[in-house]
Amino acid sequence: MPDNPSVSEGEKAYARKLNAMQKIVFSKSLQQVEWANSRLVKDHIEEEAARLKQEPGKDMLIYGSASIVQALTNSDLIDEYQLLIYPVILGSGKPLFKDIRARANLTLVNSTIHPSGVALLTYQQI
Repeated sequence: MPDNPSVSEGEKAYARKLNAMQKIVFSKSLQQVEWANSRLVKDHIEEEAARLKQEPGKDMLIYGSASIVQALTNSDLIDEYQLLIYPVILGSGKPLFKDIRARANLTLVNSTIHPSGVALLTYQQI
């Protein structure tokens, strides 16, 4: 995407930044990952996330995996939740907080409404 002429400059910049980041892919079905700066972790998600949290550097971000959010929430490894709320009602889908073992008290620390109508709600654990 960074070299696609039909993509906006903002999207190209985002793609370049994302390509440069270290990425950890948690998957039980993949045999390898090909995206630049990526590594595959097939087992022990909670242990790997706890180890990564101890490393110096920037925050970690989870993209699109309810099962990983659930596992890391149950292991008390998530400090902040950033939820994107889209102005569409689908009527089905995977619940994000299914089978959570313990209550997590959160406080809203930021909210942003984008021109598209998408709301970004940022919560931190109390």
